[in-house]
Amino acid sequence: MIVRINELDVARAEIAADWGACPRRGPLRYDWPRSAHAYEVLVLDRDEQNRVLPATFRQNQVRHLIPETIAALREEGEEIVLRLDGALTPGELLHALSVVTAANWGGRFALSDAARYGSGSEPVMASLRVQTVMAALPTLCLDPELALDRSVRMRAFGVPDRLVTSILAIGAADDDRWNDVLPQAGFMVGTSRGLRSLFVVTPRLDSTTFKTRLTHRLLASARNTSVGAVAVAGRA
Repeated sequence: MIVRINELDVARAEIAADWGACPRRGPLRYDWPRSAHAYEVLVLDRDEQNRVLPATFRQNQVRHLIPETIAALREEGEEIVLRLDGALTPGELLHALSVVTAANWGGRFALSDAARYGSGSEPVMASLRVQTVMAALPTLCLDPELALDRSVRMRAFGVPDRLVTSILAIGAADDDRWNDVLPQAGFMVGTSRGLRSLFVVTPRLDSTTFKTRLTHRLLASARNTSVGAVAVAGRA
């Protein structure tokens, strides 16, 4: 696969992610400073031999990119908290809840109150926040039963340990407490609607540093799995 990194204006990242204004899956109530860096990370639709790649294949590769991108951004000592927003139904958010409530899951988590914001035919929506370690990330990211390609939006935050409880406690996307938490976050990684790509916001890594870190992660992964990966810097 060929991975492309596009640098964006930070104000465009949420619009490009295309999740709309849902109280759960919509934008967080925080305006990142214009000095922050925003990137789109995507798998191109053709491989190294210019063969067209099916959409399902590319979505699966984006799943693989999630833990690699987080690892490239994370600094030593940072904790990872996932926010999963979506339909509280089997095969979607309920599956993630079954994973984190299993006996072998060690991290903290919180489930918000469930709500339906439209007609009776619309699904019940909820938010699940999960503290995780790097080794456990693939358990959720690569699980096809978690509908990251359908209703479930994933956002991952790199934060100091003292902020984990604060993020777990925030249920709504439009909560004012995001203004207290996100200025102290090292990064946020989120999925686009349809799992077409990932969006990264970070106040600390410029494009050269981010590209270098992610390329090193992907090349190491390629050596371990015999799958080719190329990172190509770009600008949107």
